[in-house]
Amino acid sequence: MKGFILISILAIQVIFGFSQNTSKNSIQDCILKSDIVIEAEIAGKLSFWDLQHKNIYTAFELKITTSLKGYSEKNPRLLLMGGKVDDILQIVSTSSELKIGNRGIFMLKKLSELNKISNETDNNYLLLKSKNSYIFLGDESHKVEYVDGNDLNDETIEEIEKITGKKVKYKTSTPALKSIKSTHKITGFSPKTVTAGTGTILNIYGEGFGFVQAESSVWFTHADNP
Repeated sequence: MKGFILISILAIQVIFGFSQNTSKNSIQDCILKSDIVIEAEIAGKLSFWDLQHKNIYTAFELKITTSLKGYSEKNPRLLLMGGKVDDILQIVSTSSELKIGNRGIFMLKKLSELNKISNETDNNYLLLKSKNSYIFLGDESHKVEYVDGNDLNDETIEEIEKITGKKVKYKTSTPALKSIKSTHKITGFSPKTVTAGTGTILNIYGEGFGFVQAESSVWFTHADNP
């Protein structure tokens, strides 16, 4: 049997409640508008058709690491448009790319009872209507400074901690990749924000880099595809 692919490119989807838009709000605004803010790991996923059988959604099970705002008796489910059911795959360009094992900070709104996605609303949530609604913190193998295509620095995490009064468990300042045979240690770098193609010098501080230039290499995580 041949499969079908549904591609939604910059489609305007009207959802009762909050849509998966990416307008940018301040961190404080996002936290205030969210029903719950959690640091969590994606533990599972399941795709399904919405109530009108028009769009496919994927329910991601979020295993809570830290509850930064609000309280959930059990692990919440994040619903994102897009996914695969049987031989039909729907790809939505505006949905965040999430994978099992990813860790992040999620700013969520509870699914309205008037929605057209699912009859079950008790533990289902949508991402807040903001670019800051999902902050990627890495996975089991590495952590990177990345948030939905934008640079993420420690100030962002510190701001979230200051507003919520809670500590984020997984920081982003850990070096992204390191060989098990490596003897070097990175303790910091500056500046944390630079512009490409302008000849800005990046200073990396630490030890174990060797005594002769060209004996060491510096690798960077691809910002658009970690």
